[in-house]
Amino acid sequence: MSLHDAYLFELERLVQEYSSCTVIKCEKLALSSAEPNGTIIIDSGASQAISQKAKGLLPVGVVAIDGVFEQGSVVVVVDSETKRKVSKGRVNYSSMEIQRIIGKHSRLVGQILGKENVCECVISKQSMILV
Repeated sequence: MSLHDAYLFELERLVQEYSSCTVIKCEKLALSSAEPNGTIIIDSGASQAISQKAKGLLPVGVVAIDGVFEQGSVVVVVDSETKRKVSKGRVNYSSMEIQRIIGKHSRLVGQILGKENVCECVISKQSMILV
């Protein structure tokens, strides 16, 4: 690889890295000011995974939902035991779909919903902020 090719490769890598970070930062900024369209109630294990380990929300940690919302809507996430708000995020599934996968293992989501290439998270960590 020539020096010119190496330079172009590194430049492209940096642009992709910077663009990715910028998109995530913009998403988190948008989430902080967005009004939630519903609520997802989670168990204490999911609450701990989100708040202490910076993980996404898996269906197995969902206890219940409140409200009707579409895929891509912003919701608030509440701990079922403490009743405190844990996070706010953009959902990968509609409220109707989440109702069907509550408490289920992620590997079963595609089968239950009859879809291929599904996201394992109800809310991905990139689309979530702590509150």
